[in-house]
Amino acid sequence: MIGHCTQGKIDDAYKIMQHLWQMGYSPEDIITSVFRVCKVETMPEFLKLEFIKEIGFTHMRIVEGVNSLLQMSGLLARLCMKTAAEEN
Repeated sequence: MIGHCTQGKIDDAYKIMQHLWQMGYSPEDIITSVFRVCKVETMPEFLKLEFIKEIGFTHMRIVEGVNSLLQMSGLLARLCMKTAAEEN
C-alpha cells in the first residue's frame, strides 16, 4: 500500500486498505502497521518524513475517536499528494 502511494497510485492503495478494513482489522492496527512499514520502505528521506508526519496526524485522529474508512482513505490521498508535490 505504501509502495502504491509512493508511485501516486491511490486506487491501488485504496483497494488494499479496503481489503484490510473488510477483513475486520481495527483502525489502530492498520495505522500501526502502516507506520512500521513506512519506516523501512525505500523512498527519499524527505518523503519518508512527510509520510510519517501524515501517518502520525491520522493516528492522533483515530485515537481521538475518528476511526472510519473515510479517515484512512484521506490518509492515502494525502500521502499520494505528498508524492505528487515531491515530483514537481
